[in-house]
Amino acid sequence: MPESSDSVSVSVCMIVKNEEAVLRRCLESLQGTYDQLVIADTGSTDDTINIARSFTDEVYAIPWEDDFGKARNISFSYAKCDYIMYVDADDILPSEEKEKFLQLKKDLSQMPVDERPKTIIMAYDAPEGGGLSYRHRMVARHDGPYWGGAIHERAFVLEPEMTTEIKFLHRKLVKPPKDRNCNIIRKIPRDELKEDFWLCIQCYLDMTLAEHHEEAKEYYLMAKAAKEHNASYCVWIARILIINEYFENALLWLEMALESEDNTPDQKLWIYQQLVKAYIGLGRIQEAIDYNDKVLEINPANLAARTNRLILEKKLKEE
Repeated sequence: MPESSDSVSVSVCMIVKNEEAVLRRCLESLQGTYDQLVIADTGSTDDTINIARSFTDEVYAIPWEDDFGKARNISFSYAKCDYIMYVDADDILPSEEKEKFLQLKKDLSQMPVDERPKTIIMAYDAPEGGGLSYRHRMVARHDGPYWGGAIHERAFVLEPEMTTEIKFLHRKLVKPPKDRNCNIIRKIPRDELKEDFWLCIQCYLDMTLAEHHEEAKEYYLMAKAAKEHNASYCVWIARILIINEYFENALLWLEMALESEDNTPDQKLWIYQQLVKAYIGLGRIQEAIDYNDKVLEINPANLAARTNRLILEKKLKEE
């Protein structure tokens, strides 16, 4: 597909299945941003395909092989533009973010081709995932592969990268079955998991949310046995567990985060804040106070911690 005169071209590539509740909302929010729209359907039985065809002629039926990374690579293989961007059906690009995206396309077109970023990072607001994070959202087209991992697939990052403040919203209308990923997880060879700390965390989270607690424990132990722990990942999963009221589970990961030798004061502050939330959830107010005080030791002006101190001390007196 030829590059447009004043901006680079972008292929949006999606994998979908039974997304009639959200797909039209997503595609309407994207209109005017892409030069090619590819939708790879993995077996929809609802109105998803008809909705998709009302936006693009490039709707492809692809086999589902219990592998999200493989499905994404197939969808990307149809791309013809300068850049490829993944979007999920329950993503939304708000109008103000659309303007930023169009400006990004123009800015990229002004750069010499060999100086353009190969990976572009964008913000991602997902309440069920702990709030705002950043994703490798767009990549310069190449021969692939682009993705790896049967579940919670990860993009293969190419340098140089560019981080933008363009923000997608992730807003589910229909919750997927809690055990959607569990059968896929069970097929992953243990040798692939032993040193993959991130994947162990994801497997633990999926199993826990599906109430398969004995199986979840296995993935926690594999993560704990890994040679390298990532404290940020530990805090990330703890935040999601707290949101879902698995407070005891969250403590396991926060304790692992505290064991990291590389924790900066800011990292410790983040861990302590999550420990306060977990202990409040468990009704262990004195321990919540103790960690809240640790936050204030690092940052005496922290407004949340100063407010927490008053609330927690009042709760302790009431007990």
